[in-house]
Amino acid sequence: MEQTKFNGRTLVFMLFILCCLAGCKTTRKAETSKFPESTRYLSSKVRLTVPTKDAVFTVNGTMKLISGERMQLSFLMPIIRTEVARMEVTPEEILLVDRMGKRYVRATRKELK
Repeated sequence: MEQTKFNGRTLVFMLFILCCLAGCKTTRKAETSKFPESTRYLSSKVRLTVPTKDAVFTVNGTMKLISGERMQLSFLMPIIRTEVARMEVTPEEILLVDRMGKRYVRATRKELK
């Protein structure tokens, strides 16, 4: 077996590498939710693409979810950002609202079957 000797240059190089690696840790820390009821809510952005005879129509929207209670999809007009359509789904019923055509449908799950 060969024994290696550490000279001053090797020791300084190892200290330099150790300092560089120590500086690589993140300053951000993961936190757990302090309020368990806040995990019941979810909100996200969605995009709906509808093919038509002439072109493809795409609208952006939002999805809001309250766990076990309600899901709401809302679609917005691209430039003006007004609501075009909304869909709300609960365990008992479904509500579809067409803001452009000024009509709506509310139906229970039994009626849909």
